[in-house]
Amino acid sequence: MKAKIRHLRLNEFYTDKVMNSMIIVMLISLMAAGCTSTPTLPVCCAALALALAVGYALWFWIKKPDKVVTNKWLSEMNGLLMLYFLITAAMDGKSEWWYIFPVVCGIATLFTALTTDKDETVDLTKTQDDTL
Repeated sequence: MKAKIRHLRLNEFYTDKVMNSMIIVMLISLMAAGCTSTPTLPVCCAALALALAVGYALWFWIKKPDKVVTNKWLSEMNGLLMLYFLITAAMDGKSEWWYIFPVVCGIATLFTALTTDKDETVDLTKTQDDTL
């Protein structure tokens, strides 16, 4: 049985490829800040990624494009990286490997998402009855 989607635009916002990529870049930058002696550059990169994500979100909700590219696999990996980041931040990892491992995994995730064909173009102008 297929789940009924009440708000298609909100559902596709969560699985949007651009938004998930920006969040992964932000997480990679924040993790890199944890294992460097001067975290200025990684924090600046994270702030830039956050600003781009906010700008994209505003464009997504104000301009309301007709079609967006989504990637459910990237969205799931983003959730796992976010969970790992929260656990590591709460534990305050003693070793720098707690920070290096997710950076490598995040870069591998972005590389895999760019090179594989798991993207879907979703038409947001369809009604709920058309999607079922």
